[in-house]
Amino acid sequence: MATRTTTQLTDDIDGSPASERLVLTLDGTDYEIDLSSDHARQLRAGLDVFIQHARRTGAQTIGHRDNYKRTTLAPDHRIIRSWARTHGHPVTATGRISPTVLRAYQAAH
Repeated sequence: MATRTTTQLTDDIDGSPASERLVLTLDGTDYEIDLSSDHARQLRAGLDVFIQHARRTGAQTIGHRDNYKRTTLAPDHRIIRSWARTHGHPVTATGRISPTVLRAYQAAH
């Protein structure tokens, strides 16, 4: 015997059948709402004036978001290790580079 499971979306506003699920982000908080085509159209119409003046930020990934901006670039450890070996500083092939070697590299550059 076969079993068929059906998921039916209902409009989160009035309980009528929903035609789509919308995902919104505002002030860093993600929201999800199921809406009928009429309510989805009303939402889009209400946001239209703001969207026309907004800037696109590109695709966002779902999941963890970093709430900071990196202000400096991390140094390339391969370059530092190569420099250290050339200048007689002991370094391993992997792992942490000692603060002494990092300071010497930074002083030389």
